[in-house]
Amino acid sequence: IGLGGSSTNDGGAGMLQALGVKFLNKKHQEIKRMTGLSIAEVEEIDLTNLDTRLREIEILTASDVENPLLGSHGCAKVYARQKGASEEMIKSLEENMNHYSKTVVGKLGKDYREFPGSGAAGGLGFAMKTFLNANLRSGFEIVSSCIRLENMIKSSDIIITGEGKFDRQSFHGKVPVKIAELGKKYHKSVIGLFGQSEVNKPAKLFDEFYCIVPEISSKETSLNKPKETFIKLIKEVL
Repeated sequence: IGLGGSSTNDGGAGMLQALGVKFLNKKHQEIKRMTGLSIAEVEEIDLTNLDTRLREIEILTASDVENPLLGSHGCAKVYARQKGASEEMIKSLEENMNHYSKTVVGKLGKDYREFPGSGAAGGLGFAMKTFLNANLRSGFEIVSSCIRLENMIKSSDIIITGEGKFDRQSFHGKVPVKIAELGKKYHKSVIGLFGQSEVNKPAKLFDEFYCIVPEISSKETSLNKPKETFIKLIKEVL
């Protein structure tokens, strides 16, 4: 199961509800719709109807981040902000997740709030690990192993990687940094191509570092004419 791009912040409660878990409020009433808001109401958890087939399978999850569930590097304070949540919303989402996770830990007796990747996909990693005993692994490691990426990099002369936005989150398991690290392991030249960057060029990772915004064009122009602006970026590299 791939974790990422969920635009949720419910600690995996919606997924668990679909699998048969019931979440109850302080009046012992089932909460019908689990969201980043309603998880604040959870006081009891009923696992009676959890799909029994889950006991017979092993779940492998792939995540490109190593974030914990809570705190400054947690799902609310990192990803909710990326998705456009206001500071007030982020504070509420963090408080709700804190309450929900405490209830979960108290019920199941397992605490994976700090486990790397538990904050992936709005806390879906936390639910996978806690309720389903899933094996949380780096998506990069899984995919690179399948395609034998390290051998490809070892036999290459130049490595080119990139992503839409390079920021501090990129250092928490994102693909461009992982590829750059592999490139440097084998003393290869690494070129980074990005839409924009919020951090200075990491000299230890990239020999060359290029951004579309603001060097090539404005953010608005690059979004309206992505092909044209990317071609300009490539010409800049050449």
